[in-house]
Amino acid sequence: MELFDLITWLGTIFTIVGLGLGAMLWAYRGAGSVDVLFDQPVAADIARDAQSVWQLGLAAFAGGDFRQAKEQFSRVVRSHPDCGAAYHNLGLVHANLRQDDDAVACLLQAGDRYAAADDGAALGLVKQHLSALRVRKEAMVAAREHA
Repeated sequence: MELFDLITWLGTIFTIVGLGLGAMLWAYRGAGSVDVLFDQPVAADIARDAQSVWQLGLAAFAGGDFRQAKEQFSRVVRSHPDCGAAYHNLGLVHANLRQDDDAVACLLQAGDRYAAADDGAALGLVKQHLSALRVRKEAMVAAREHA
C-alpha cells in the first residue's frame, strides 16, 4: 500500500507543477504577452546584404509572429547599426510584445538616426509612435488605479 500512496502523491505533485509551469509559459509566450499596437512595419531601403533578413522580419511582422520579427530586425540592427528603420521596426515589435521600455529605447535610437540623416518625415512618425506608447501606458495606469 505504501508504494501506491507514494506513486499517487508524486503524480499529484507533478500534475500541479506541470499545470503551474504551463500557465507561466502561456503567460510569457502565449497570447497574454502580445498586444498589437502597431499593425504595420515601416518600409525602407535597406543595404543589399541585409535584404533577405529584412524581408523575413517584414513577413514575420505581417504574419503576427512578433518574436520572429524581433529576431530578424535585431540581426539587421547588429549588422547595420546606423539603420534607423531597423531600430524603428524593432521598437514597433517590442511594443507589440508589451516590452514598452525596450520599445521606447529602440524608437529613440531610430529617432537619433533619422535626425542624423535629416529625415523629418520618419522622425515625425517616430514621435507619433512614442506618443501612442505613452497613451497606452497612461491608459494602463488609469485602469490599475480604478481597479
